[in-house]
Amino acid sequence: MSERALTERNQALSDRNQALRDAERLRNDFVHHVSYELRSPLTNIIGFIQLLDDPAIGPLNTKQREYAAMS
Repeated sequence: MSERALTERNQALSDRNQALRDAERLRNDFVHHVSYELRSPLTNIIGFIQLLDDPAIGPLNTKQREYAAMS
């Protein structure tokens, strides 16, 4: 293989490697964002269910206890 062909192949591999790094960064950013967007409302829901379990709030009826137990 000629030196020019090796240089071109090396450049092509470098470009591909950079594209893979960019794709990995985008994937990580996406996963982080989606995780945050799902975690935020779930934290509020869990807190509300824990609040319902507080005796100071008052007793839950049977159906409410069933729903709270699903969490």
